Amino acid sequence: MSLATSYCSGAGNITDLVALIEVGAAIGVELGRLDGPSRSAIIEYAKGGGKVMVDSGAFGAFKKGLKIDFDQIMLQYEQLVWATGGNIAIVAPDIIGEQEKTFALLEKYRTRLCRLIRIGATVLVPLQKGALGPYQAWQAAVKILSTDRFVVAIPSNKAAFSDEDLAELLSGEKKPAQIHFLGMTTASRNWARKKAIVLTFSPSTTISMDGCRIKAMIGKGRAITTCQTQNRSKLVEDGFSGFLAGL
Repeated sequence: MSLATSYCSGAGNITDLVALIEVGAAIGVELGRLDGPSRSAIIEYAKGGGKVMVDSGAFGAFKKGLKIDFDQIMLQYEQLVWATGGNIAIVAPDIIGEQEKTFALLEKYRTRLCRLIRIGATVLVPLQKGALGPYQAWQAAVKILSTDRFVVAIPSNKAAFSDEDLAELLSGEKKPAQIHFLGMTTASRNWARKKAIVLTFSPSTTISMDGCRIKAMIGKGRAITTCQTQNRSKLVEDGFSGFLAGL
């Protein structure tokens, strides 16, 4: 087992986003929170080799009781994939806690999602709980998309997979090449248990994850604050140098 990428999500403004880019972090962003400058910043970052994951905002919509226009989401995903040359991860359309409805979305967008996979994008497919167990749900998703070249995404907040669910997913005859824990970081209290389960049942499976780590990176001596302080100091230094040059 190896930890491929831990995306730092929660950047709500261009200042936080630029600071994460400056420290070379893997960035997780919600599509609906991207304004023009933020969108341009992540595109340029990804084109330069930076790691970026974009999600549809399904979790936020679920908490607020809102519906998502997935046609618009898919259009924006496609634009981002083309703009970055495929060096971007996207979370496939899903509905929290609704397995059948999530399968229906996979069916609806199957052709477009598979095209993005062929271009080179990393597509994360959330497995929601329902009538099918975790392993069967994964195999159903493989059948719908006619490929297993996607990352199995596991909910870790609302409608989260239990330890037993994770063990069942990884205990089958076939093993997923990569799984992604949605809403988890290595600082999460249940990370050690999840890691142990993966090591026990599928040690060759690679793990990625995303979670809000912005607060943990703000403060004296921490990455974002240090970066912002250095940038401010450079601006002051450059400004003072310019003033002296004008004397």
